[in-house]
Amino acid sequence: PETHEGVLAVTVAETMRQKDRNQDGKLSPREFWEVEGTGEDAELTEEEKQDFAKLDLNGDGVIDMSELRLWESGKFHTEEAMKAIFESADKDNDLHITADELTQAKSTIALGDAQYHLLEWAEHNEL
Repeated sequence: PETHEGVLAVTVAETMRQKDRNQDGKLSPREFWEVEGTGEDAELTEEEKQDFAKLDLNGDGVIDMSELRLWESGKFHTEEAMKAIFESADKDNDLHITADELTQAKSTIALGDAQYHLLEWAEHNEL
């Protein structure tokens, strides 16, 4: 239900309303990650910077409603999880994972977050 178009639209709008401190309809990195204050304590981690850059599809330095939708829908996390699975399993770098490659990578996959996102994706798509 949380990814139903109507529910997702409400969720995205509410998230934007809550985080958009300057009410410009877009989220800066600090607004998105809800960073308060100034100085060293207010710095973003490298992972936060990288994730923000990946979400900022048009590269304008802010996240708009359509970009925020990727985060709120879980699509961003699922795609990142799938990339992680491919990186750890596709040993011959042919952009395909064979059953043997997947079997060999199962212990590595089990140690990361990718397995949880993959399970959520499978449940959502009733696989």
